Amino acid sequence: MNLSLKELYSTPMIVLYLGPKFVYDANFTSKTYQELFQHINDAGKHKVRSYLSGIQKGINLMIYDLMQAQQNMQQNTSGGG
Repeated sequence: MNLSLKELYSTPMIVLYLGPKFVYDANFTSKTYQELFQHINDAGKHKVRSYLSGIQKGINLMIYDLMQAQQNMQQNTSGGG
């Protein structure tokens, strides 16, 4: 995930279209991944399902944010901007 985000952020103008919501959702998802692996490393298994649910939610939100950004970019370019 971090590699994908690094590649995405390497495009200069993309951050203007993504907005803070995407960054928030990406941070939430990344943090949940880290917590999941720390929990597994500590020999915990009872919260894995909860972490996976959070990760899935975060990924879905990121995809939605990307779709919104794409739509905004298309509207701005077709409007002559």
